[in-house]
Amino acid sequence: MRLALLLAGFTLCAQQRDFQIEAAPKRKAILIGNNAYAKQPLANAVNDATDLSAALQRAGFTTKLLVDADLRTMDLAIRDFAQGLNPGDSALFYFSGHGMNIEGENFLLPVSFNAEMEADVRYQALSASRVRDLLRAKNVRLSILILDACRSNPFRTIRSNTGGLSGMSGAGAFIAFAADEGKTADDNPKERNGLFTKHLLRELGQPGLGLEQLFTRVRTAVYEESKGKQIPFSYSGLLGEFIFRAAPPTATYTPPPPPPKEAPKAEPKSLPSFGEKRTLDRDGQRYIYIPPGRSIIGCYPADTCQPGDLAGREVQTSTGFWIGETEVTRDAYLKVMNTVPPLRLNQHKSMAAVMQGRLPVADIHANDAATYCRRIGLRLPTEFEWEFAARAGAAQSQPPTLADFAWVAPEAAYPRAVAQKQPNLWGLFDMLGNLGEYTLSTNDQSKIVVRGGSMVQTADRVRFSRRYELPDPTVPYMNFGFRCAGAEFPGSPGASH
Repeated sequence: MRLALLLAGFTLCAQQRDFQIEAAPKRKAILIGNNAYAKQPLANAVNDATDLSAALQRAGFTTKLLVDADLRTMDLAIRDFAQGLNPGDSALFYFSGHGMNIEGENFLLPVSFNAEMEADVRYQALSASRVRDLLRAKNVRLSILILDACRSNPFRTIRSNTGGLSGMSGAGAFIAFAADEGKTADDNPKERNGLFTKHLLRELGQPGLGLEQLFTRVRTAVYEESKGKQIPFSYSGLLGEFIFRAAPPTATYTPPPPPPKEAPKAEPKSLPSFGEKRTLDRDGQRYIYIPPGRSIIGCYPADTCQPGDLAGREVQTSTGFWIGETEVTRDAYLKVMNTVPPLRLNQHKSMAAVMQGRLPVADIHANDAATYCRRIGLRLPTEFEWEFAARAGAAQSQPPTLADFAWVAPEAAYPRAVAQKQPNLWGLFDMLGNLGEYTLSTNDQSKIVVRGGSMVQTADRVRFSRRYELPDPTVPYMNFGFRCAGAEFPGSPGASH
């Protein structure tokens, strides 16, 4: 079993994961695969390191491969490797073998390991943090550490965690594990490669995948094949976009322009029907058409108004608009933005939702949310549009049975999968609770207002008229998300892009 860390990350256990890295002045990698342990030898660690080495060479890396290495050999080889790095290089370290966690520090075990006491581990094993620091000190453009270390601890006399390695982090690094923190990975002895490596090698053969996109695909494949027993995990400090293998250029043929034709007469524009739903290919999200109509907007005295609430009034809209059926999910955000924020620890509880592609994206700032909407041909909703759609004709401050429609405290202390509660009368989910949603201010559309309350707020604060003016649109929040809106559905006649 093992864990993978990318870009200043590690993978622990006895298997390896295949990586390719974005173009850099020089690409260099060192890989270690250890099978021949006296206690509980492994089946696939050497295979994994060997296969990954070959894959990296095809990606333009110069590689050094060690198999069944003792501590002195590992230590000297890593020192020599670090010494040969230059600023601007891309560096990759891979370890496949047994590993363990002692008081929060991860250690990679040589085949010579025979410690009998916990205090001896630090002197008989290689510190993963030390490897990370050696690469970081060389000011490389990109440092990738993949630790595919055993998820079980064969040295039962040592009082360390009996599960997997602990999480690691590093600025400018992407840390990927073959299994979630403290969990074990499958060595998969009936096949040539461990479960994680098998899928990693497969995805690395696909051109054009970004770093986080690739690991999302690996995570899904491993989770499904293991029937939920193994979930690869990653921590991202990646700055900018990183592509493992560039997509090949495609030749295009531009035919000569056709002869001019008389412009056809414009046909009358047909409006969408009330509640019509369409799925947008650009992000895979579904959008609902909200027709013009009359509604109460803002807070009336009976609603226990708060400072900052808009004064209550009845309004009539003259045009309809499209708005997301749910908050934007992590999968949709990754598809459009080629990156997605790492999960916080409390969001691990929603891992099933992550694997099903249903967890709403959080920890992104309002400017990034606006960029996402622009990329798909939409925009953030105005707070007027948001409240009009959220109320769905309702006059009261919130649904009579709020718990049927919204995730709020104390029931929900972390984000939940979208569309688990009941939708409002117009088919929109989670307009209240779960994540507060970025909108454009009614008074000044250069400003951002958060609407709808969130899962960390109690029911009395989750109301249709509740609003919070965001002081800084460049600061991400773990309890804020968004959905997109627009007068025209992208791709339809008259739509802007």
